[in-house]
Amino acid sequence: MVASKAKDQRPAETVVYFGKMLDSTGEVVKWKHGYEGIDLCGGLGQALFRQNQSNGEGDVLIRLPGRALDWIRDRNLLSESELNCTDADICRLFTDNDFEATRIDVAMDTNDPAVSPQLVRETIDAQSFTGHIKKAGLADSWDIDKPETAYQNGTFYLGSRQSTRYLRVYNKQAEVLKATGQDIGHLTRFELEVKGEAATKVLKQIEHYGSYCIPSIFAGWINFRDSKDDNARMDRKDVADWWDRMVGGYEPIVLGLTRSATTPERSLMWLKNGVAKTLALADEFGLMPEIQAAMENARHKIKESERKQWAHFEECRKTGKSAATWESATTKGGQAHE
Repeated sequence: MVASKAKDQRPAETVVYFGKMLDSTGEVVKWKHGYEGIDLCGGLGQALFRQNQSNGEGDVLIRLPGRALDWIRDRNLLSESELNCTDADICRLFTDNDFEATRIDVAMDTNDPAVSPQLVRETIDAQSFTGHIKKAGLADSWDIDKPETAYQNGTFYLGSRQSTRYLRVYNKQAEVLKATGQDIGHLTRFELEVKGEAATKVLKQIEHYGSYCIPSIFAGWINFRDSKDDNARMDRKDVADWWDRMVGGYEPIVLGLTRSATTPERSLMWLKNGVAKTLALADEFGLMPEIQAAMENARHKIKESERKQWAHFEECRKTGKSAATWESATTKGGQAHE
């Protein structure tokens, strides 16, 4: 989990506050992009800040890997009773202090022997799912003379690392066995990495409803369908039995994200990746005059602020400034990202 707060009035004091709440050893740590601060959770996490010297404000970044979150739960750091600290307690710590989530990972485990990374891949290969997902990947290795061991230790990916959500499905049994030598039996983990606006929405959902809402978050992003159902419409096919056993009975939570602000960088990328082929076909079949006429008709709709944006963008390109530099200079800034 990574949480951030932009333009904090007293960033150093905020870091000290989290250090007291989350068991800092007092060790000073430095991080990239000019961040510095202290460790958390016995050295497993970090509380960092980057101060604006002109006005004293600063950005605060709290980094809590999975082991740091386990530390908080195991030591019951945030619960006001003898009951164990919950995920809702952890999320409430950040929402109460006006933080947003930059990244938050949520997971579901199943010991259902029918469920494996291979099954998920087969379902995706059959195009038997609903959800806005365009990319998939596989990281795996196996002995050549034992092809039946494929997928036993591999990870199947859905989505893009650049998108707001990215799913990993892997053999948790093999991971625990390698790390501890303990065989916990068949266990497949579904781990959803959530970033940006989506991460903040998930943070608030868990703060309100606890970890019980996690199956709903998964179901709101993807639904695996029964490939044997002959209904012509994918959204009307029955949910796959194995997926229904994991998320059935939970109302899907659709996060309802707002679209990102359009910038010249993103518009140019869209033209190159999404429109270039269409333009090539239009040129080949003599349709460019119509397109050029439409471009001329659109010129009167261009705002002066848009011209200034594109002029600055072109200047950045000529002087060799990176796309990241351009984005940070033209979009709402201040939030820290990992």
